[in-house]
Amino acid sequence: MKFFEDICREYYSRIYKYVLRMTCQKETAEDITQEVFLIAYQKGNIFLNHENHLGFLYTTAHNLIMDEYRKQKKQILTDVEKMDLKSPDVFETLCNKYSSKVDIEDQLKSVLSILTPFEQTLYEQYYEQKIPMVEIAKALGKSNSSIKMNYMRLRNKLKSHIKELELDLF
Repeated sequence: MKFFEDICREYYSRIYKYVLRMTCQKETAEDITQEVFLIAYQKGNIFLNHENHLGFLYTTAHNLIMDEYRKQKKQILTDVEKMDLKSPDVFETLCNKYSSKVDIEDQLKSVLSILTPFEQTLYEQYYEQKIPMVEIAKALGKSNSSIKMNYMRLRNKLKSHIKELELDLF
């Protein structure tokens, strides 16, 4: 099974990123990715003799994702049937319940972890604390144009990292 282990090592990350991008749920992506490789393992020689290992894995992942969507859709329909549809906030209730499953906070922490301490400070001050760039520049003893350039580099760094992770945050 050494050959199977090599295939797993080579393709695990790509399959995981694909599943994460499609589900936007870290735990679900981990579960589905494990199931993809379990199915490949259970198929044994059928998988090992397949001419396109990556294609097999992507197809299996796609099918499992579709199963997960169907399961979630069924759960939503069950939840809707239990709701008082005459209530004015049905739509808001559903949106809140199902949008909470998208773990943006987790993904954001992962993306921000690549920043240097200085970049993290800049991010927190401008994007979280809403401090104007002019005040940040004064506090750091830098010129306004220097701080603007730092923010441009910061945004570009984050965008390229998000593309590498194949996340769809924006």
